[in-house]
Amino acid sequence: MKLKYPIEIEGETVEEIGIKRPPLARDARDAVRQARRGGDDSEPAREMYLLANICEVSPETIDLMDLRDYGRLQVELIDFLAR
Repeated sequence: MKLKYPIEIEGETVEEIGIKRPPLARDARDAVRQARRGGDDSEPAREMYLLANICEVSPETIDLMDLRDYGRLQVELIDFLAR
């Protein structure tokens, strides 16, 4: 997915984020574990870790995204779930 608002991470500009079709059960479990390890087991934290997993980026990358790009990513996730 091409970002409307590119982000900078460690001196690199990220303009696009790839999305893989998740083997959802495993990725969802991993997201819950990661959120618990990070000390925040809230639904938004679990979603952030899940999106990071299916995009194969760090949670920090997701956290730095503009809210509009994050919303577009959420729509992609919902589309995967609806199929």
